[in-house]
Amino acid sequence: MEAKERHASTGVQSKSPAKTRREDFFSSPHGARLLLMIVFTLSGSTLMRSWWEERDADSQRTLWPSFTFAIDINKASVMEWSLLPGIGPGLAKRILEHRRHVGGFRTIDQLLDVPGIGLTRLEQMKPYLCSPLPSPPAAES
Repeated sequence: MEAKERHASTGVQSKSPAKTRREDFFSSPHGARLLLMIVFTLSGSTLMRSWWEERDADSQRTLWPSFTFAIDINKASVMEWSLLPGIGPGLAKRILEHRRHVGGFRTIDQLLDVPGIGLTRLEQMKPYLCSPLPSPPAAES
């Protein structure tokens, strides 16, 4: 679409391209308002997201206290063993089978005899394990 303009000095008509709708829209008050609304919405959502992440991090620190537990290596079930890091149901069953085979563990380090438990895995589990109480000395007759 072309618009005809008459130059005041020469009186000659010239053809110039008409403004596009986009140029008209953003130069109008409605377009400027829309543009400002978009800018404020984006900046507001960014601020809200950062506030929400901080709030969420704070709430996790205060609402979810840490706790620890310990299992008795001679009494724990498959489910209890499965709660430990690095222990799945298969390894938990092997631990119970080995415990039954040896008649119970005397020390935590005996878990190294179970296939699938190495030094690294044992170190991961140790904070959650209770060693059996030592048996009282035999009475002399």
